[in-house]
Amino acid sequence: AHAAAISRAEVEAATGASIEDYFDAWEDEPLASGSIGQVHLARLNGSAVAVKVRHPRVGAELEADFRLLELLARAVDSVPGLRWLDAQSTVKQFGWALQRQASLEEEARWV
Repeated sequence: AHAAAISRAEVEAATGASIEDYFDAWEDEPLASGSIGQVHLARLNGSAVAVKVRHPRVGAELEADFRLLELLARAVDSVPGLRWLDAQSTVKQFGWALQRQASLEEEARWV
């Protein structure tokens, strides 16, 4: 989990308002935390809501990891006996799926 101040700053930047002005209530202690972000409980216009906040640097770290995976995949694909693996294609598909999972905007479309 990351610090409550980080969640507050991210949410305030996204909403353009202070936590206190935007939400009726806000829990600084996250309900849950995973590898990509954490979830805070809040009340908005009288309704209970869950607010997911991505951990700092997750996007940059994922991008760096995939650059390394792409380099490794090119190396694997350059070995004649391993070309059947098509490692570059596998890394590309995996990267696309993980980037969609890490995108909170993509997730919000389904809510």
